[in-house]
Amino acid sequence: MPLEYQVFNSTRPITGSGCADLPLRNWSAFTIRRYRQYVVWGQGMRSLLIILSVAAAELVGIVGSGQAAAEEQEVGALLNSGSAEVESATAGDSGEETEDLFTLTTSVGIYSAYMFRSINLYDGLSIQPSIQGTFNLGSYGNVSLIHWMHFPSQGEQYATKFIEMDEGIGYDFTWDAVTFSLVHYWYLYRNGTANTFPGQREVTATISWDTFLQPYVMLANEYRAYKCQYYEVGLSHTFGEEGSDLNLKLFTTSGFTSNATPYWEGNGYVQTTLGASTEIAVGELTFTPMLSYSNGNDGYTTDQWWGGVNVSLSL
Repeated sequence: MPLEYQVFNSTRPITGSGCADLPLRNWSAFTIRRYRQYVVWGQGMRSLLIILSVAAAELVGIVGSGQAAAEEQEVGALLNSGSAEVESATAGDSGEETEDLFTLTTSVGIYSAYMFRSINLYDGLSIQPSIQGTFNLGSYGNVSLIHWMHFPSQGEQYATKFIEMDEGIGYDFTWDAVTFSLVHYWYLYRNGTANTFPGQREVTATISWDTFLQPYVMLANEYRAYKCQYYEVGLSHTFGEEGSDLNLKLFTTSGFTSNATPYWEGNGYVQTTLGASTEIAVGELTFTPMLSYSNGNDGYTTDQWWGGVNVSLSL
């Protein structure tokens, strides 16, 4: 309750004040004077509290405005730094090459013979054009559509020249330094005898490592005409950077078979191929001359030097 009300209505005797023995009239006068003193004191305290409250409010307002200004400056600095980072990142991105969602690669190769796993399929100049479209799925890998052909130009290994058209669809996925690939091929032949060149279907699975000597392992399963399996391991090393003015790639492959007849004479080790190639960039074109020697260990394979050049263009 208010201080004036407490003093005026107090029923508690006032003791220890030195005025308990005063006459009544003196007590009344003393009480009135004491009351007035309390009233004045109470009003003064109230006024002081009001003044202190106002001062505190002003102080809080000043501090609050200062904090708000500081926070506003801090937010502005963060926004400015964020904008700068975005601009920097945008500028950095604009300077970096981004992977295309779709890549089209065309090529044509001209070789002294059509050699396939050390088997001489055509003993003469072989023209081999190809086209491949690759869809980039980002972190999910790549999907490729493949079309490859062989055109004979002279000579013949078999009684009748033939034209080969191979269609393929493949998927590859890279995890760290390891790439997994799976390809299905349709081998189609024209102008050849059905007994010599039946249509074939083959699935290949390959695991390759991006490390020293670039090793890879491949399994090929022909499931339609011959129902045989072919296994291949390979190594390669490039001296200098591919596409630079001076580079040389050395490579070797070795092949093995199972359930091989009648495509091969027997099972097991069948061939090794050694070779060297280089890449030469001329504008948008890439020229890749190569020279190889195939050494066969099967009645159907051939020991033979062969080579040629491939010209490719990526769009």
